[in-house]
Amino acid sequence: MAAEQLSDQQQRDLHELLLRRYRLLTQMLRNELHTDGSDAVQATAASDADWTTADVDADLALTRVERDQNELNAVSRALARIDRDEYGKCESCGAAIGYARLLAHPSATRCLACQAQQETASKIASQRSRA
Repeated sequence: MAAEQLSDQQQRDLHELLLRRYRLLTQMLRNELHTDGSDAVQATAASDADWTTADVDADLALTRVERDQNELNAVSRALARIDRDEYGKCESCGAAIGYARLLAHPSATRCLACQAQQETASKIASQRSRA
């Protein structure tokens, strides 16, 4: 069953959803990047185990920043697709992505069928590279 094109209201709703997510991610990244970690450094002076814990915490913080930055980039690209009147169209086959999928994943670039095909191909390629 092919997904229907987005109505004007659906497009506006998704645009607002993307804008809110963009603002939230921007604020989260600003907060994460401006945390200096001085509390963690002061607490780690006691032992090597404390320093190891601090290293793990720092790695986790960097991972969160990277994840949030990747999502912010995806949201920015989705907003740009709206501006170009390309939002909601599958980048692989050109079909409509569908409102339900976009509500669940507003920065989606593929319809469900093409995304499943892409994930299957990636999984097969990964398994071959490990063999």
